[in-house]
Amino acid sequence: MSSDESPRGVGDPVTLATFVFLPDAYVLRSRLEYEGIPCFIPEENHGSIMPGGTAMVIRVMVNREDLEAARKVMADVSPESEGD
Repeated sequence: MSSDESPRGVGDPVTLATFVFLPDAYVLRSRLEYEGIPCFIPEENHGSIMPGGTAMVIRVMVNREDLEAARKVMADVSPESEGD
């Protein structure tokens, strides 16, 4: 699976939010899943620091059709995330 290829349940993926730290993305993903909104983190197996100490952007992705509902969940969970 490539980094943008979506898992089962996310057919038309769009970026909901970006993070610098993976645990922050996990918090949002957990809440989205609790609310029944399918989502995934393409970079979750890549680590958050690339060679040379460069921070990597970590995306939380959802179905395009779930974007508005996911934004409402995100507003309650992670006000420090950068919505796209």
